[in-house]
Amino acid sequence: MKQIEFRSNQESEMELTIYSIDGVTHKTERRTTDSFLMNWDLTNDQGRSVPSGIYIAVLRTGETSFTKKFTVVR
Repeated sequence: MKQIEFRSNQESEMELTIYSIDGVTHKTERRTTDSFLMNWDLTNDQGRSVPSGIYIAVLRTGETSFTKKFTVVR
């Protein structure tokens, strides 16, 4: 389980996408909120486990985006 958290100073529509380092999209969630907390179970959108590797979480809110980089080790 990987906890990914972003906070904003105002409520807005947010989209969190998790990519592997090679650019493959593994998970996407959308919410309207002022903070985004995802307890990622290390599966992709099809429910399959992702392999070990480097991943990038990108949060988009309107025209702004934030990124976090992390490693999954199995």
